[in-house]
Amino acid sequence: MTQHTLSHPRGVIFLSLVQMWESFSFFGMRALLVLYLISQLGFSAAQAFLLYTLYVAFVKVFAALGGYVADRFLGYKRAVLLGGVSIALGHILLTFSSISFLFYLGLGSIVCGSALFRVSLQAILGLLYEKGDSRREKGFTLLYVGMNLGGLLAAVLCGFVAHLYGWHVGFGLAAFGMVVSMVLFSCKIKTVLVSDIAKKAPLVISLLACICACAGVGTLLSYFQIVHSFALPLGILSLVLLLIKLGKSMTKQLLAALAAAFFLLISYFTAEELWGSLLMVFSEMHIARTVFGIEIPSAVIAAINPLTIILVGPFLGKFRSSLLVRLSLAFLCLSAAFFILYVASILSSPSILYLVFGLGSIALGELFIAPSVMSFASKAAPKERSGMMMGATTLAFSMGSLLSGEVTKISVNTSTIFLGIGSTALGIFLVLLSGSVMKAFRKIEWKRTLQSVSE
Repeated sequence: MTQHTLSHPRGVIFLSLVQMWESFSFFGMRALLVLYLISQLGFSAAQAFLLYTLYVAFVKVFAALGGYVADRFLGYKRAVLLGGVSIALGHILLTFSSISFLFYLGLGSIVCGSALFRVSLQAILGLLYEKGDSRREKGFTLLYVGMNLGGLLAAVLCGFVAHLYGWHVGFGLAAFGMVVSMVLFSCKIKTVLVSDIAKKAPLVISLLACICACAGVGTLLSYFQIVHSFALPLGILSLVLLLIKLGKSMTKQLLAALAAAFFLLISYFTAEELWGSLLMVFSEMHIARTVFGIEIPSAVIAAINPLTIILVGPFLGKFRSSLLVRLSLAFLCLSAAFFILYVASILSSPSILYLVFGLGSIALGELFIAPSVMSFASKAAPKERSGMMMGATTLAFSMGSLLSGEVTKISVNTSTIFLGIGSTALGIFLVLLSGSVMKAFRKIEWKRTLQSVSE
């Protein structure tokens, strides 16, 4: 095996480090947000959950728009720099502001900055490889590892710092992560030999447009209860229209399979996204979090997801099975997770181990479903509509975030919600493995179908 086969293009490790610190910034803030809203800003749990889920959904939806802007107007390097500055300023606003428009402007700045930063960094990484280069997938794996390593460090460090020194210091540490990311990128980007293909808009216009976008998103977030009420139906309608548009170039069988995969993805992430809202408060109010005399802050539970992905992901990537089996295993993991959490909810002062195993099982299921659906969508996409397909996939993820907010509005106790989700997930698992579904799945002529839409 040659050195070319073993190594990666210059800049891959560097970009992974940049992504790690950006993720440290983003996940650090995300781990603190709900608890900060409730304990410091006087939000009710329901209000905090709605704002949190809308914020997460916005980050995912605006990523598709951010990629378009980087493609057409900014170029990838400028988009990363502009996005990084926007994220850093957003964290600074959160660090020094209380409940005011500046607080929402900070959230809006992080949303817009993330929309530019992440997709542009991924685009730069993709351009480092030539078409057909077999190392490309491993390069993106390194980027994904960097993302989860940043999330792990953020949950632990920001969680403990906020617990010991106050919320604003925790937000400040998240801002520090973004500054480190920007310093790395600015100092070393010239070593990455990638040329932007976009016709760059003038810098002043780019800055003004970014400021207006941050202010606009911040304004929408400040009216989060109103916006949340129409964001979900609007998102569902948009996803249906995208599938209809994509379906014109696909067979009915493939379109039906894609719609089913998206439905399952939305269902899974409706439950998965509860970790940052309902489960965070559940940990704070109900779980005995003292281990060897040390109180573990609830925000640190966010570390369980990236830690599981880092430890299990490399081994699970070698697991070969059909899409149907992976989807089934995802819902089996989800069912096990919420039955564990249900048991914890009916106990008095349950051990933190219930939370560790519950959230770890959710993360394991995520590893089964998320990459599988994204890969299936990418393969099923007609060549001329790959971007539209990725946009539809991103929209499906965001619908899960918004629906998780609706789950938190159900007026029943937490244990009933956990039992309901666990039972529903188990039911989906059994349906997926039923004889009729497996028979229908086998009838789809995958190779011929995928070849026909790619020609």
